[in-house]
Amino acid sequence: GDFSVVPDEKFDVILANINRNILLQLMSGFQRILQRNGLLILSGILITDQDVLRKAMDGWSEFLEKFEDKEWISLVYKKAG
Repeated sequence: GDFSVVPDEKFDVILANINRNILLQLMSGFQRILQRNGLLILSGILITDQDVLRKAMDGWSEFLEKFEDKEWISLVYKKAG
C-alpha cells in the first residue's frame, strides 16, 4: 500500500474501515506506523473474511475483541510489544 500521504510518525490507534483485499495490501504499512501496544481496529469486514485477516495479523499483534452485526464484523488488535 501507498503510505506517502501519511505523516512520518507512529500512531496509537488506526481505524481502517475498508474491504478485505485493501486491508491485506495495507497490512505491512499498518504494522510499520502503529506504535508498540497501539490498537488496530479493522471494520467493514464480512464474517467470511475474518480468518484470512487473522492470519495476516499473526506474529505481530494480539487479538483483543470482535464485534458482529449481521454479516459484518469489526476486529480489534494490539500491536505486540
